[in-house]
Amino acid sequence: MDKGNPAARNSAILERRELRFSAAALQAMIGWSLGAASSHGLLPTPPNGVTLVPEHGRIDVVYGAGAKVRSIPLTLEALGSLLIAYCIRSLIPMPRIARKEVRIGARYVALVFHVEHPQAPVPEVIEMAVVRNGPVRQWR
Repeated sequence: MDKGNPAARNSAILERRELRFSAAALQAMIGWSLGAASSHGLLPTPPNGVTLVPEHGRIDVVYGAGAKVRSIPLTLEALGSLLIAYCIRSLIPMPRIARKEVRIGARYVALVFHVEHPQAPVPEVIEMAVVRNGPVRQWR
């Protein structure tokens, strides 16, 4: 048990799940979510690119090319909302009751779910003691 983590003292089991999206996946996801994207201040057209800016906690969505390039910043909160809406529409399973977090890295954006189980659940089948005769085979 990690004594430095206060959540570890209060929960019997801590579950963490992470979905990682590359810049190309984010660009496609925004292009498939134009209605939701426009409600967060993005243009109602598919973007030409996405730039990850982890040091400022945002991504920049790029529209146009050459002299007509336009970059629109997207905050962590708006990005998290878009990612969750996309996962729901794409039927990617997510825990309903979880603490959610968005992390921006140099090469990907992560949507992280933290679930705290206060009690260890009792399994449906409880194993009894087993006496083995002979050597145990290696599991493959």
